[in-house]
Amino acid sequence: MGPTTTRSDAPEGRGGRLPSGTVTLLFTDLQGSTRLVERLGSKFATVLSDHFQLLRSSIAANGGLEFGTEGDAMFAVFARARDALAAAAEAQLALAAHRWPDRVDVKVRMGLHTGTPEHGPGSYVGHDVNRAARISGAAHGGQVLLSSATRALAAPLPPGLDVIDVGLHRLKDISEPEHLFQLVGDGLTRDFPPLSTQTATPTNLPRERTSFVGRTAELDELAALLPTRRLITLTGPGGTGKTRLALHLARNALAEFPNGVWLVRLAEVQDPGLVGAAITGAMGLADVAERDPVVALGEYTRGQRHLVLLDNVEHLMSAAGTVAELLDEAPGISVVVTSREVLRIRGEQAYVVDTLPVPPAGTPMSPQRLRDIDAVRLFVDRAQAVVPGFEVDETNAGALAEVAHRLEGLPLAIELAAARVGVLSPQELATRLESRLGVLTGGPSDLPERQRTLRGAIAWSHELLGPPERRLLEQLSVFAAPVLLATAEQVTADDAEPVLDVLTSLVNKSFLRRLATPDGRSRFAMLESVKAYAQEVAEDLPRCRDEHARHYEALTEEIAADLFGPRQAELLNRAEEESADVVAAIGWCLEQGDPDRAGRIAVGMHGYWRLRAQLTTGRHLVKRVLAERPTDPVLHASLLLVAARLGVEQADFAQVEVTLAAAERLLRERGEDALLSQVLSEQLALDLRRPGGMPESRAVEAIEAFRRVHDPVGEGELRIRVGAVLAMADRRAEAVEELNSALVLMQGAGNTWGQAHALNNLGYIAATEGRFDEAEELLGSSLSMFESLNTPEGIGEAAESLAEARIQQGRLDEAVPLLERSLAIASELGFHPRMSLALAQLASCRALLGDLGVAAGDALRAAELSRTLGSDLRLDALEASGTVLAASGQETVAARLLAAATRGRAELGVPLTPLVPRRLLDQWESAELRLDAESTPAGTDDAVLDIDEALDLAEHQLRRAQPAL
Repeated sequence: MGPTTTRSDAPEGRGGRLPSGTVTLLFTDLQGSTRLVERLGSKFATVLSDHFQLLRSSIAANGGLEFGTEGDAMFAVFARARDALAAAAEAQLALAAHRWPDRVDVKVRMGLHTGTPEHGPGSYVGHDVNRAARISGAAHGGQVLLSSATRALAAPLPPGLDVIDVGLHRLKDISEPEHLFQLVGDGLTRDFPPLSTQTATPTNLPRERTSFVGRTAELDELAALLPTRRLITLTGPGGTGKTRLALHLARNALAEFPNGVWLVRLAEVQDPGLVGAAITGAMGLADVAERDPVVALGEYTRGQRHLVLLDNVEHLMSAAGTVAELLDEAPGISVVVTSREVLRIRGEQAYVVDTLPVPPAGTPMSPQRLRDIDAVRLFVDRAQAVVPGFEVDETNAGALAEVAHRLEGLPLAIELAAARVGVLSPQELATRLESRLGVLTGGPSDLPERQRTLRGAIAWSHELLGPPERRLLEQLSVFAAPVLLATAEQVTADDAEPVLDVLTSLVNKSFLRRLATPDGRSRFAMLESVKAYAQEVAEDLPRCRDEHARHYEALTEEIAADLFGPRQAELLNRAEEESADVVAAIGWCLEQGDPDRAGRIAVGMHGYWRLRAQLTTGRHLVKRVLAERPTDPVLHASLLLVAARLGVEQADFAQVEVTLAAAERLLRERGEDALLSQVLSEQLALDLRRPGGMPESRAVEAIEAFRRVHDPVGEGELRIRVGAVLAMADRRAEAVEELNSALVLMQGAGNTWGQAHALNNLGYIAATEGRFDEAEELLGSSLSMFESLNTPEGIGEAAESLAEARIQQGRLDEAVPLLERSLAIASELGFHPRMSLALAQLASCRALLGDLGVAAGDALRAAELSRTLGSDLRLDALEASGTVLAASGQETVAARLLAAATRGRAELGVPLTPLVPRRLLDQWESAELRLDAESTPAGTDDAVLDIDEALDLAEHQLRRAQPAL
């Protein structure tokens, strides 16, 4: 027996501190207590009390400690197993000798189990406690049952006592059968009915050495299939835990197969003809000599129910006939197979074992939420075997989420990684997993070689592939994202074998997974670990990458040609699906010293980057390409144009101006009208952002250039820009003419994005003229079009315009969520001008709605952001700040801010936008302010401030006011 100690912090039992270490638990339960209550009535209380007293006396006399009662049950603990047996025997004799009221027969069932339970609050907890309770529950009144552990540690038995073997039994909620013994001796009843348990099913399943984590849904689904499917094949890549899941399923199914549950390990069997013999050997059948093993199995199992688990069948696929024959000859046998490939025989139920759920990428999670994710739970469980007490906490949560995500939820990879926590922190492990095949080694030495390293697990399957399969796997390994079937056929076409046939084989062998897409097309994904191995053993990886790059050069050329036509939504979605591979292709071309091809791919993709707001990615890649100096001057100019367009969307106006000027010089030297017209349009867009600036000559030149090269989309976009500026300058008739012309051009081209922009501006004008029903229809249509294309910048712009229309109608509560949406999009894109404007508008709306605390915060953020932006946005921020402070009672300060804004607009030539005057007048009237910027004498403390001084004052007052508000 192991040592037993009493810790100073151990909970108190009845009569002392509860011992730690190896102890023996005694659980008792009064049989038939309900009948006794009905028969004895109030006298039952005496029976219960006397029975407890007799038990306590026997426990105390033999050195035990009581640690609880529950109803009519009592729990006690002993440092020595033989003392527990003596106490149980003594208690049974005392109970039998006691005179009970009305001559009732009081019988108590008892169970004994020896283990190392953990201390809980005033008690014990853990598996040993549950086992003791179940042993007690299996006994009859007057009977004492003990576990094999107690039997072994009780020797030599107390004088006059002995035990008899009552066999293996399955206890409720305990997966492993328990070998039970009954205590006998002078005065103890010997003969009892059969135990209220199920006799253990014959099995050779190994005991679990580590806890089984997760897979609850899979176990439920498979358990539901077992009664109706006689052949279930668990498939999946190496390392997904097929064997462990099958073993746990089989262990849970012991009760359903009373004649036997058998594990047949086939990894070391190389001859398919020996599978039948392996099954008979696992089941313990006598040598069947010259007889067919399958026929012998049919005869042996007639009228019985068995479950056979065939583990690792993928290298013995020709043995599928043996399995089919077994199912026909032995109707009482059900079979569960683990394999990386289905057997493809009649009646087979395929079941794909996927990887474990992982934390979503890029989403911070609390330690508590992270602990509930199966991949993290498995890592923590296995790490605790190396570093006791290892847990998820604030310091390692991010790293553990990254580790789980990098390992793709692959159980073998997770277990191998967890084994490293003795020498690597989670943060260090996450960094090293870039080379996962080198890190994930060193599995338990008693496992097969293929399960000790991740590379070994993959290599085992890879060696079973034929040349066409290996070649296709190599070609597909260069794809960054799941690949379309059509793409695989285009890039990897091989005259020797149809791609579809080889790809199907790779799916069947669990190297690829088919992913369904919303449009019904199939994509095929490869685990990163498999991908790394395929590249490691590839025969000609550079050729594969070249073919990959050529494919994406052609694809992006197609996207660029048709993106602003009727296929806009389709091509945007396609570009998004392929974006990771486009980035990979550009990187490969640059690595190979081919910036021209990289540049052509980038130019072809830039429309997607622009419309779907992948601005940082696009700018980074274009900058990399330009740094490598493409040799084609026109391509160089195209890349400069792309850099400028993306820079505009991130408000990098100074750099954009320089870039466009360089592009213009290159194109004028070479007479490239098509690109020059686009550069002129972008330069005009910059000019239009300047107060009072709309150079007519540049607009005319750009429009003529677009017409010369027959580019209606370019002309339409230019007219939308001109119309927007005219609308803001209150030249509405001219604006409507330009916008209607643009709308016709965009409709003719089938350009939904362009139509949405034109309708947005037309709706804005309708709102300024009080045609609100028309404005709502136009702006609603614009927002719906942008949403159908999922273009964030357009959605934000349309939401802002619709909010302006709602503000003009006094529907401030409806404007706020629209402005919040616009702000959220602008924040995500890092587009500070729209952020500043949305914050200013939100501040004014919330102030008028009485939400002054939030309004002050919005106004302060708008003022701070506007410092580095154009004067129009700085003035908007001042007016919003004045509105908030006026609503909060600080009318004098508000008046100074609004006076500074009024003078600033006059001096800089920045008019109020058409929708703003009414809104501001309402705000100023509600604050009873009457402003006259020229009425304050210069040189006094109340002199009109310049814009920067006014912003200083606004920020100071808003910071002071915000807590009070």
